[in-house]
Amino acid sequence: METANMLEPTPLDERKQQILKAVVSDYTVTGVPVGSQVLAAKYFIALSSATIRNELADLVGTGYLQQPHTSAGRIPTDRGYRYFVDFLMQPESASPGVRRTVRQEFESAPRSVDGILEKAAMVLAQVTENVSLVTAPEISEQRIKHIDLVSLEPQSALIILVLEGNLIKQQVVHLDRPTSQDDLSRMAAMLNRKVKGQTAEELAARLAQLGPDRGEQRRIIERVIESKSCWNCSSRAPSWPASCSRWRSRRM
Repeated sequence: METANMLEPTPLDERKQQILKAVVSDYTVTGVPVGSQVLAAKYFIALSSATIRNELADLVGTGYLQQPHTSAGRIPTDRGYRYFVDFLMQPESASPGVRRTVRQEFESAPRSVDGILEKAAMVLAQVTENVSLVTAPEISEQRIKHIDLVSLEPQSALIILVLEGNLIKQQVVHLDRPTSQDDLSRMAAMLNRKVKGQTAEELAARLAQLGPDRGEQRRIIERVIESKSCWNCSSRAPSWPASCSRWRSRRM
């Protein structure tokens, strides 16, 4: 998956834009690499195959297309798809029926982030009659902004973990002894001084600095570290909200 290069697209002249648009459009319909002869016959009657081949070579060189093997046509890269969506794709207005469906579905959607993502995936599959995938951003390396501890029962508390980008994760943790909300608030203030701005990997190093008398703090930090894989929508630790939804349309 390309990252930095995708953020800074190489300027394309009008002809290259139209050729890239034709390749993306044709390939997404047929699934077959697109060659110069196909482009000349279907999209650019006024251009020779040689001219189109030169333009295709330039688009490969700038990272918008790739050639699966020497004798094949070209297919879009991630960068090519991104350019197509950002600059070449013509947006279409949703029909009144689709708008009504979306509005009705989201009026009844849960107010949690995971509930909204789940509903978004379902509605997208429904209106497009295709597979939909909705995921939270990649956050394994996100740094911690804030931790809150909320008393649920005398010996259980809710960890509220606020990450960069205002992403929120929650987890219930069992405490070794009855602990009041005042004690939890003081513990949260101390933890914030220790862990604010750190990643899960850095927390592991911080954990070693806590003495055995810091049992509750150790337990809470351990829970955060153990749940790191689930920050990325992992199914291995289902106790954390997954923030990952997949839906298929009934037609599929």
